[in-house]
Amino acid sequence: MKSFIRASVPAVAGLVLTASLYGPPPPGKGPNRGGDDGGTQVDHRALQTDEIKLGTSGGWQFDLANGYCCGGTLGALIEFDGKKHILSNFHVLAADVVPGGNGVTAQLDDPVIHPALIDTNCGSSAYRDVASLSGVANPLLGSNIDAATAEILPGAVDLSGAILQIGQISNQTVAASVGQAVKKSGRTTGFTRSTVAYLDVNVEVAYDDECAGVEIGVGLFEGQIVVDNSGSSFLAGGDSGSLLVEDKADRPRAIGLLFAGSSTHAIANPIDDVLGFFNATMVGLDGTGSEEDSSGGGGNGRGNGGKKNRGNAAEIAKAMAANKKAEALARRVAKGVGHGVGVDDSGKPYVAIFVETLEGEASDISEIDGVPVRLVETGRFVAF
Repeated sequence: MKSFIRASVPAVAGLVLTASLYGPPPPGKGPNRGGDDGGTQVDHRALQTDEIKLGTSGGWQFDLANGYCCGGTLGALIEFDGKKHILSNFHVLAADVVPGGNGVTAQLDDPVIHPALIDTNCGSSAYRDVASLSGVANPLLGSNIDAATAEILPGAVDLSGAILQIGQISNQTVAASVGQAVKKSGRTTGFTRSTVAYLDVNVEVAYDDECAGVEIGVGLFEGQIVVDNSGSSFLAGGDSGSLLVEDKADRPRAIGLLFAGSSTHAIANPIDDVLGFFNATMVGLDGTGSEEDSSGGGGNGRGNGGKKNRGNAAEIAKAMAANKKAEALARRVAKGVGHGVGVDDSGKPYVAIFVETLEGEASDISEIDGVPVRLVETGRFVAF
């Protein structure tokens, strides 16, 4: 039996929004699952009363509609136009695109709060204004990234850009590589670790029109990063907006902006694409940790991170070239949702065709230009 809570949020242009919040949250907005926090319990949904560290709960102040309230993760701190901005996702800070269930749509300069409404009993308990919406990259209008920024308010955010359970990151970036160890800090699963599974991924991601709204369409993305997410242990609903970084203890470099996934895989926009869109730099410390890693040379905060994939470099390049020809094959598969480049346990690259389910699926093509082709069951990808 569902529990029932009456809740209200602050007035918008004189209108008080009142809604019924049922116990089970909308799909993909589940409760905290708890992550691998190294034995240190940190509640990423709790109100921080000092300058907030990122990797924490937050979102649009009016993210309540259709009987539910929603939220996501305030992921990282970036800088452009001489000002510091929180980096998160479009669908976390600005994806209410119809009046629908709450009578409003997201607009620039709207308040961004911490924690998100979903973690404040839909506004019944304390939250803080920490920033104002300053920029949007809308994938439903053709953007290749799902990103939004919010200019921080004085005294609201830790100016070092520190992230819960990660600390201060590097101001450099690094490109993803298959097999690369990664970590993130997010609202729902907290601090978690995984590995990069696929590169150069073209994929379809489903979006709703507002909190607990109807599906409005799919965003089409190219050149994305896919990370292992077995059993949603790395990324789950509400973790969207988390920063993907290399798994190094000292000044890890940013790799991507997490925004979507399924119960088997998570998807990130390459961070250089995100920074390039906003003409921004990462806020962090100079350099990176001294310990050895497998991810290649560093970037300058706007891009240019090096890359060293597991597997032979020439074979990786060949697989990426073959992947460019895989679109037609992916569309011939009945439940195809994308394609990308992976590397098997022996170090041999292959083209992966992502399908919602392997049941009843078969491909009549086993290779493209000498590169093996595999069907990979991923489930349907949705914005988290």
